[in-house]
Amino acid sequence: MGFVWQTARKDLLRLMREPAGLLAWIGIPVFIALLMGVLFGRGEVRPRGIVLVADQDDSMVSRLVAGAFSQDRMAEMFTVEKVKEDEGRKRMNEGKASALVVIPKGFGDAVLAGTESRLVVVKNPAQQIMPQMVEQVVKLLAEAGFYLQELAGDELRAMNERQPTEAEVALMSVRLNRMATQVSKWMRPPRFAVETQVVEEKKQQGPPVGFASLMLPGMLVMGLLFTASGLSMDWWKEKQDGTLRRVLSTPNGPASVLGGKLLAYALLASVVSGVGLAAAHAMVGLAVPRVWATMGWAVTVSCCGYLAFVLLQSLASQRRVGEMLVNMVMLPLCMLGGCFFPLEMMPANLAAVGRWTPTGMALAVMRDTLAPQSGGMWWAVPAAAVTGAALFVLCARQARRRFAF
Repeated sequence: MGFVWQTARKDLLRLMREPAGLLAWIGIPVFIALLMGVLFGRGEVRPRGIVLVADQDDSMVSRLVAGAFSQDRMAEMFTVEKVKEDEGRKRMNEGKASALVVIPKGFGDAVLAGTESRLVVVKNPAQQIMPQMVEQVVKLLAEAGFYLQELAGDELRAMNERQPTEAEVALMSVRLNRMATQVSKWMRPPRFAVETQVVEEKKQQGPPVGFASLMLPGMLVMGLLFTASGLSMDWWKEKQDGTLRRVLSTPNGPASVLGGKLLAYALLASVVSGVGLAAAHAMVGLAVPRVWATMGWAVTVSCCGYLAFVLLQSLASQRRVGEMLVNMVMLPLCMLGGCFFPLEMMPANLAAVGRWTPTGMALAVMRDTLAPQSGGMWWAVPAAAVTGAALFVLCARQARRRFAF
């Protein structure tokens, strides 16, 4: 055990003699957290879209349609801008808005008269959620207009034909009030009974899952894997210096050398993950209810990645080939596993594949430590231990063959 610690101490001292490289490894998660803080701010991120309204009618009814996107919760998700149709279509072609709603001239008169009327909705194909919400709001407004015509069509048509007198307005108000009273008999209380069964949902533990909770685990794991890939190159450097030839020829054996280097990497990974989580909490407001579990899992996953990269290095004929092999394996796994983009934002077929990649399964467990949902995956730690042990044995066997001579 003393030799393992001496090997780890030697690697740590070598890293400290190159402060620029050490600060680069530690600064990766800080930079990621800073970038996320600048882009998305603190707390939970809500989607927001821009709705362009080309009101060619400028009537009371058309203004009600435009105002529907500025009411209550809609105002929190949409920014409404009134534009001319040509300008709106130009901005839609440039992808600068979520949707364009065109209200044609004569729309208000058509609604009041009960004749055919049409709204035009132009959606941005580059967006998925916000344009669909705009379309649904317009459909709900169309249904509301239909039922309003069914209930008060005669009164509305009379109002649209000519300017009513004060007596007619008063009479119309009385009729509408009576009609509302009759309808309320069917709506309050309802004329049908509904049998309901309440299924108790499992209460969500911890804070709600926000965009930071989806993005940060992948970014943190990706940063640790980049650190692991960089330190795996150190085997070739020590071989070139002749250090590995002397050390691997001692009675301690390659397992002790590999154990020392793995310990040095684990200590560095602990610092990197701790700094990353602290920066995320300070800059993005990400809550980490089980910080030690999150750090422990991040270090465990990255240690398995380090062993896998060392194994790939040992299979290469030279350093350049080893670097190419590591990048060929690491980058696709990061992309498919959800490090670059969360699986929730990826196409369904790619997300289905990504969930079964090593990085995808590792990120699922890490997100569970950040925002506990399912109580954890009990198989994760044993699976990581078995995988790490197998990689360690393979790396120890390959180390003497490739790096000793």
